[in-house]
Amino acid sequence: MGGTRLPGTEDLAERLLAEVSHLYVVAGSPPREALVRRCTEALGDRVSLSTVNPWLLGHSLPKSGSPVFLTLVGVLQQMAAERGAQVTKRSEGAWSQLLRNANDQRAAEKRGGRPRKKPPGAPRKPVSPRTLPADIADFTGRDAQVSELLGLLEPDAPAEVVLVAAGMAGVGKTTLAVHVADRARRAGWFSGGVLFVDLLGFSPDASLDAAGAAAVLLRDLGRRAAPPPAGERAGALRSLLAGRPPVLMVLDNAVSAKQLTGLVPHPPHRLLVTSRDTLSALPSARVVRLDSLSEQESVLMLDRALRQACPDDDRVTAEPGAARRIAELCGFLPLALRITAAQLRDDPYHSLADQAEALSQAHARLGLLSYDDVDADGRPLAVRAAFDLSFDRLADASQRAFRLIGALPGPDIGQETAAVGLDRSAQDTYRLLADLVRRHLLRRRPDSRWDTHDLLRLYAAEQVAPGEYEAALDRMLHHYRRRVPATCRSVSRDTGRAKDRRQAVEWLDTEHRAVAAAVVAACEHGRRREAVHLANDMSTYWEFRRLGREWTAAAEATLEAAHNLSAYEFAMASSNLGNAYRADDRSAKALPHLERAALLAPNELVRGKALHNLGLVQFQLGRYHDAASNHRADLDICRSQGDELGAAQALVALGDAQRKLGRHSEAADTLVTALSVLSTSRHGARGSRTDTQQNAHVNLALTLMDWNAVTYGNCGIWHLCHALRIALERGNRVSQLIILTNLAVLYLAVCPKCYAEPALDCAIRALALSEDGGDPVVAAGALLALGRAHLVQGDTAAGTAALRQAQEAYAAQGRPEATKIPSLLQETATEHITGCRGAGVTLWERTLHESVLDGQYDELERITFYGFRYVVWH
Repeated sequence: MGGTRLPGTEDLAERLLAEVSHLYVVAGSPPREALVRRCTEALGDRVSLSTVNPWLLGHSLPKSGSPVFLTLVGVLQQMAAERGAQVTKRSEGAWSQLLRNANDQRAAEKRGGRPRKKPPGAPRKPVSPRTLPADIADFTGRDAQVSELLGLLEPDAPAEVVLVAAGMAGVGKTTLAVHVADRARRAGWFSGGVLFVDLLGFSPDASLDAAGAAAVLLRDLGRRAAPPPAGERAGALRSLLAGRPPVLMVLDNAVSAKQLTGLVPHPPHRLLVTSRDTLSALPSARVVRLDSLSEQESVLMLDRALRQACPDDDRVTAEPGAARRIAELCGFLPLALRITAAQLRDDPYHSLADQAEALSQAHARLGLLSYDDVDADGRPLAVRAAFDLSFDRLADASQRAFRLIGALPGPDIGQETAAVGLDRSAQDTYRLLADLVRRHLLRRRPDSRWDTHDLLRLYAAEQVAPGEYEAALDRMLHHYRRRVPATCRSVSRDTGRAKDRRQAVEWLDTEHRAVAAAVVAACEHGRRREAVHLANDMSTYWEFRRLGREWTAAAEATLEAAHNLSAYEFAMASSNLGNAYRADDRSAKALPHLERAALLAPNELVRGKALHNLGLVQFQLGRYHDAASNHRADLDICRSQGDELGAAQALVALGDAQRKLGRHSEAADTLVTALSVLSTSRHGARGSRTDTQQNAHVNLALTLMDWNAVTYGNCGIWHLCHALRIALERGNRVSQLIILTNLAVLYLAVCPKCYAEPALDCAIRALALSEDGGDPVVAAGALLALGRAHLVQGDTAAGTAALRQAQEAYAAQGRPEATKIPSLLQETATEHITGCRGAGVTLWERTLHESVLDGQYDELERITFYGFRYVVWH
């Protein structure tokens, strides 16, 4: 027979389990497997997940004195303290007493017999209904959203009456809402009841309007009479809620704010809504947006789903790489992950690697992400079907925008390019994009660009009508062919406003990935000539930013496409690919393409440029004699054609080859000549005079350092500071990284004793720049200089750590410098280098780079080196 408590008596078991649930939250909702491992370690005996899980979910009460329970709450208190959370720490004895009291109350209820009937006329106690579905046992992730929603639902929180969990189809809105509502219920926050109504807003069946939802809520709250007329139900619901303890209403799958008309309660009651729409028409709503899970959460979710069916299923831990790949191919979308888990549970011998291989076929992926059954709420387990429900609700114009924006090439898109692709005005385009964002079919990024979830992108491509995509792609290519050449010219131009150049760089920085993708798409769809020319137009920017991988991917596609074009275009594609390989440090692969470009060149100027690029690659390969020969040939061509800038570029490259051949005096004279030509040249068919000046200053400084750093080091520092000024004025962070690294190396070469401090400063600044990208070999050089400077200053620990990092970085790139690091670990320098002029005197070279970095050029301009032997102070 069942028993009862005295009226007004607190349920001690519910209170205890609510405290445990709250403690689990403030401990950071740790993965339960990890929690069980810590409990096992603390107890010294095996603790199983099946024992702990029901307590955390509030489904069962531990026995009095349970050592596992006492260990669990002790571990949770410790984990909460580790996170710095404020929590009342109970002793083991206090927890034991609470558990004993709860069990004693339960035992007394069982012995107490039937409760007495209330006397006639006594007021009926309001029912405390609970129509909420059960929480899933393997709920994973969403810590931030769970904490935010619970924080808004707790009794002491500000009265945010309406909470909206919004996100795309399959992102786990309902699962989150049920989990949060169940946690709030177990915490005792809604003693008046927790109700759940599916509004069927994104269902193929008829959705539930506000009046229909009110009728369901009235019934669930205990109203036995027939529901009042539709127009009176909202008022009846408010009357029924008045004076009741707090009630939480969860309304799932709302399609619009109209479905919620009249359903928003007064405090202390709360309304939690899920929707694929932001429901911004609700003025008092607090929106919590859901995006895809993280990679770590996705892998953990997959592991838990498999172990839920079979605790011994260790495929995720056995194949971590394949598990991560599956998570990526599922777009980290919970629905896709659950479908995949169901398929894997069907065949426990199916490897994750095979599953990942099947999903990697983009054209078949959405079909594979389907399972012939429904979930616990009766919804189809199919990603495409879930997307259909969102797509079908769009107006025709929005459907077209979704199709084309999702299908057009590139990881993201800007409004200007989107308007071109859609063939709409800027205002219309923004309105369409905003509508898709509101419906979570598109994402607006902080940088004012838009992107689409990977699976939605595949779905959009399936919806495109024949010829629709090709027409949009043609508009996009025409736009880029018009915009890119002029913008790239602004990047390399020596004249013009700095603002124009900065805006050009900013546009390319945001658009370059989409342009590269458009090149590849053009090749795939037969737009070969457009692809070849667009890739060639972009080469200036790719060289400027040293984006070798992106450049290479586009150039490889265009070379294949150029086979059936003119010899000139084939030579253009060959040259572009060779330069891309050079920029990506794959010189051996670059060589045949640049040799072919030189042979196919349609005129002398083009051949000279091809020879120049060929010489640069030969330099990278250590073939310095061949490099010098090609640069001399390029120099002769440029002089014969009156290309002064081309001649200066040839001289700069020739001087660098001479340096490597050990002909330092000749190299220095060549580079001084280049600077002289650049100071007066105004004509040229290629490149930027300013960028060439920067390279000349750098190469001359390196030559002087290799020749005699002690004698010519001050001149080298002056030239590097001139180069640094140019790089700063042009906003070229890659060049700044290279120059600062060379400055650090040169300072140490002149005299470690005198210049350890400025070397350290330059190395630190270079490493900060390397975090944003750049040549990893140059970054390794900065680490090497940093380590040496630390050692010279007596900081052995910091010096050793930096040199070890440099060794690892060089080794990762297959560079021979890695083998030289061990000998540097013993380096110290307590005396000045022989011939050093410092002897403890503070020289202008020590702070010259700092003044340049601060934009102060007076000190730099106060000194002039004529050649490299004579200096004049102004």
